[in-house]
Parts: sequence; structure tokens; C-alpha cells
Amino acid sequence: MSDQSFPISPSTSGTAQAFAVDTELGSNRNIPHNVVAHYNFPVSTLNSNTSNLSGSAAFIGQVENAGRHMAAQVAVFADKAVQIEVIQFSDEGGTRETDRKTFTRAANKGFCEVVNLNDWYFRVVVTNLEVTATTIFSLQTSQGPLVAGPKTVGPYGGLPVEIVGRGEENSHYFAALAVAPTVLTTGANLLVLRNSGTSKLIKVQKLEVLAYFIGTAAASRSMYALRKQSGVKTTGAGTAVVPAKGNVSAEASIAELKFNLGASIALTGGAAPATNENLAHFGHANQLTANVTYDMDFTDAPIILQPNVALFLQTDGAIVAGSSLHIGLRWVEE
Repeated sequence: MSDQSFPISPSTSGTAQAFAVDTELGSNRNIPHNVVAHYNFPVSTLNSNTSNLSGSAAFIGQVENAGRHMAAQVAVFADKAVQIEVIQFSDEGGTRETDRKTFTRAANKGFCEVVNLNDWYFRVVVTNLEVTATTIFSLQTSQGPLVAGPKTVGPYGGLPVEIVGRGEENSHYFAALAVAPTVLTTGANLLVLRNSGTSKLIKVQKLEVLAYFIGTAAASRSMYALRKQSGVKTTGAGTAVVPAKGNVSAEASIAELKFNLGASIALTGGAAPATNENLAHFGHANQLTANVTYDMDFTDAPIILQPNVALFLQTDGAIVAGSSLHIGLRWVEE
């Protein structure tokens, strides 16, 4: 008689029973054996939370021993945009990071992912990406012995595959422009990309800058700074640029993009841009052969602009007339 196999079927209590074939008499009776596995998915008390997050604040879970569990299921819901990180460590103190998975969700968009736990310790960190506190927030982390995969198999033993159309071409936007600064003093706003929407996020993935000089050579250097600023509800003067769409049928961009805005920005709330987050510094010598290319790729960790948050490119100190920039930007909106 040929071997026959039967599936392990979890019961409603989470207990799995194995079945075998009685081959002594040639019968096909299913004989339940002792329990061979107990599929228990305990909720983590160290990496779960229901307390609301203040604006820009983070819940930082405690470093937890993954034990024999092979995966963590992380479920998050918040009424503000959030960033979720599952971080793994090789030590109990959480000083030797070996892996980090980062996800983002817009406001009122739930999150539930199964992350394989390949190392011994892990923690979950959830950050409020908006300046106002959440009024609805929950994080529940549970652990289990199964790695990420489908919950069911097909009737003929195959794994069902679901192909999801992401429509990436309908969420990508581009801009390319040349900037000849008209204000040479420090803190002049050469370029501003502002999220003028109400709920979507702008995720800046790429910034390319060709910095060069076409004036009278000088024994000095012109420097620039890339900064992020919250509370920007208007950008004032400047020359507006219409972003290019990844697809002509895409929605109109929520980005407000301007260049040569002058030495000040009209702000409603928030601190002066020069005192906020400094993301990068770069420059060029004030010489005719001093072309420098800066290729900043943020695809794996995009710069996230919430509503009324802007990305500024500013002069970082006085620059010399003839300093010029060619700038390329790429971002997604979701």
C-alpha cells in the first residue's frame, strides 16, 4: 500500500493534531495521535502600546528575547501618519543592531505585517510623523513559530499568488531646474518643496545637484545646506515650478515647488528653517573648473514630508555671484 499523508489542521484552540494511516489491516482510518505542536502566538507586553503619541514623538519598545519564535506579527493603527520600525539585535542590551525593517503608513491607514526574526532579540519603534498628537493609536505585537507566508494553500497543493498592482507610475513625480541665486547672503532659500496637501505624504527619494561657478574666480567656497522644516503653511515669493508626473493620467501633485524665494520665508507656526533639521551640507570652490556633482539617494529611507512640512535648499553662509546649481528631484505621494 502506498504511503498517504494528511495535513496538520489547527483547531479553534490553536492546537494541532497529527493523523496517520493504519496500515496493519490495510484500512484508511485516520487515527488521531497525541498533540505534536501547540501553535501559540503570545502578545508581547514589551512591544505593544495603546497610549496616544504626542506630535513627532515615538513609542520605543523594550528589547525582547525572540526565543524560539521565528516571526513577529506587528499590527498598528493611528489617526496620524506613522513610521514603524522592527529592529533586531544580537545582544540583550540592544547595542548590536543586525537588521532593521522600516515601514510608513498615512493617517487612518492600518498596518499589519509579519517580520521574520532571524536574530535573538528585537524591539518595535513607532514614530508619529505629524506635529499634532494622535487621538487613536494602537500597537500590538505577537510572536509565533511560523515565518511570513500565505495562510492557506491551494486545493491542489500549490501556493496561491496574488499580484497587486501598485500603480507606481501614478504616484511618482519629478522636477529638474537650474537655479542662479539672486540673493547671496546666508540663509537665502534657493529651493523649497512643500507638502500642501491635507493627508498624503511626500516621500523624497532622490536629489541630484550639480554645483558649479560661472563668475569671477575667487579664493573662497560657496556652501549650501539641505534642511527640513515643519509648520510651513505658505512659502511666499519665488518662481513656481510645476512637477512632472510619472504618468500623464496621475493626480495633480500636492507639492508646492519654488526656487529663488529670497532671504526669508513667510511661516505660520514652526521655527525659522535655519534652526530645524539639517539633512546635508555641500558646496563648490568659486573657480571656473570646480563643477561638483552630488547624488543623494534616499530610496531606502526617504525624506518624509507631512502636510505643511517643507524641504529647503539654502545658502549656508554668504556665496559669491556666479554660483549656480542644476537640481533634479524625485518623490512619491501616497
